This record gives sequence, C-alpha cells and structure tokens, in this order.
Amino acid sequence: MELRPLGTTGIRITPISLGCWPIAGMTSAGVNDADSLATLRACFDVGINFLDTAYCYGAAGESERLIAQALGGRRDELVIATKGGIHWGPGRKQILDGSPATLQRECEESLRRLNTDRVELYYLHAPDPQVPVAESAAAIGELLKSGKVRSAGLSNATVAQLEEFAAVCPLSAYQPAYNMLQREIEADTLPWCREHKVSVMVYWPLLKGLLTGKFARDHVFPDGDSRRKYPMFQGVAEKPGLRRRAAADRP
Repeated sequence: MELRPLGTTGIRITPISLGCWPIAGMTSAGVNDADSLATLRACFDVGINFLDTAYCYGAAGESERLIAQALGGRRDELVIATKGGIHWGPGRKQILDGSPATLQRECEESLRRLNTDRVELYYLHAPDPQVPVAESAAAIGELLKSGKVRSAGLSNATVAQLEEFAAVCPLSAYQPAYNMLQREIEADTLPWCREHKVSVMVYWPLLKGLLTGKFARDHVFPDGDSRRKYPMFQGVAEKPGLRRRAAADRP
C-alpha cells in the first residue's frame, strides 16, 4: 500500500488510518472485544499501518488496551497516534485539561495501556481554554525530548492556536473534522498546514456514516448509538447525502 510522509518526521503512513474510537464501545450498540480485535487484525492484514486512538477512547482506556492485545509482534511495523488532554468526569462528561502535569500523566498511562515505550504521534486532543496552548505544547515538547513521543500534533484548533503551538514545539500533524458537508478548513487551517508542511489527518470523512448512503429515510438509531444526539442525524431524509438512497427506497 502507498505510504505518505508524516510532516517532515521521516515517518511514513498509509493514507487511510483506522480510527479506534468505535472499538471502545462507547458510541455504538453491540460492540464487543472479539469483533474489535478482529477489525484491528484485518486492518493489519490489508496493509494499513496507522492507528488513531486517544486517552479518552473508552471509560477506562479500552481502545488503547485492545490495540495492545492486537499488536502481537507487529509493533515496529505500525504507527500509533494517541491524544491527551481530555478525560471523563462524573456523569460521563468530557473534561478538557491541557495542563503540563495532566499531559505527562496521560501520556504515561497511554503508553502502559498500549504496552509500548513510545508513540509515533501524540496530539493535544483539544485546546484547553484555561491553559495557554503554548504551555500544553511545551509539555508535549518535553515528551518529544524524552523519546516517549516521536512527533507532535494538535486537534480541533484554529490557525492562531496552530501558530502558538508551532512556536513552542515542532508540529507535524493537525486533526480536524472534514468531509463533503464540513469544509471549513479549506478557508484557513488547510492552507496554513500546506505552507508549513504539517500533515492533515481528518476525522469524520464520511460524517459518522451519514455520507455512506446506507441509511434509509426512516432509519432509527438504537439506544446506545451516540449518533442519536448529533444534530446532523436529526431528520436523516433531509440530508443531502441521503436523498439518493431515500429516493431509491420509495416504492
């Protein structure tokens, strides 16, 4: 499979990554460890070498732990990206915490869960409004110097935040949402990344399945499927990506 450069790091990755949020079992009904492990191994078998996970993927790090189980002897063949700076609070509420102490602690715990001594890419999962981006970036810079992290990334950020991060720590990757219906990055962050040779690793390329065309106009997501809460899944028959399928479903 084709390999592409990760920023200017010399690390090479497949153009498709396996996003490992769903295998944590927090967003979709019917997820189980056996199927998740089979998915990971099938990914390896077809030549995908790039895994994307995070400290908060799972109530107790299930995503990272499953990756460790699936690795076998393949660790040196794979590029693992994980993220820090978001964890779960009471009532399953996401808490942003980009403080240096938290990033250090979460990175160490991610390494233990993954059963590895380093990750190839470590993101600040989202800027913390209570902590300057430069402080979070400096903490990730220390992780780079220690060898626990081979490259640094920033997710869910503005151009100003990308610039603030890059002024303190070498920035290799940016991760935004991007798809046919969410194209805001084309106006500013995408050109900035091209100019500064920062790789763009998008999430939601198919908008959580909305753009796959597989949902009928009367589709109802089951309890436990997190898509029920997203505005873009309210009134699915009205979504542009579904109109063709909805028309095909008419008698």
